[in-house]
Amino acid sequence: RVIQPILERTSKKMKKDATKADPIADMLIMAGNPGNLTSGQFKALQLLAAVISLTFCAFLGLLMPQPAYAVIFGAVAAGFSYIGPKFWLGKKITVRRKGIRKMIPDVLDLLTVSVEAGLGFDQALQKVVERMKGPLCEEFERMLQEVKIGKSRHDAMKSLTRRCQVDELDSLIAAILQADALGVSIGQIL
Repeated sequence: RVIQPILERTSKKMKKDATKADPIADMLIMAGNPGNLTSGQFKALQLLAAVISLTFCAFLGLLMPQPAYAVIFGAVAAGFSYIGPKFWLGKKITVRRKGIRKMIPDVLDLLTVSVEAGLGFDQALQKVVERMKGPLCEEFERMLQEVKIGKSRHDAMKSLTRRCQVDELDSLIAAILQADALGVSIGQIL
């Protein structure tokens, strides 16, 4: 409750031109949007962490007999505090991708059984989302929501591959899209 308003105000001041590509926003999407942070809030969090660590080190410097060491230590601590959230975000992306890779075989099995039982592909995906939990199911649920609001299944699946960036999932989606385009049975492809 204390940090959120500070992040909001700082992120508004740090906003860049909306036409430029923002790698932080892409990383947040690939990480599953932890904490529902925006790109500006994440950058404000980085800056806030650096300022807090620098302030703490300055306070320690006042207590030390050699303030020069405190200045050096403060600069190093501020640098690590600034890049620390980015490393944390990279770790979240890695863990999420591993989770998606690990879920693909189980999801594929349930999809195949559901399609062979007579459900359509979208209904089979809905069954997967209802019965399983994890990052891949979250992405499928988001894809189904995009289809419900009017996005074509092809575009929604392409968005899913851009958000996840997992090679095995990209291959699966490409095969499904190709089968859909050629009119081949989805059950055979799965």
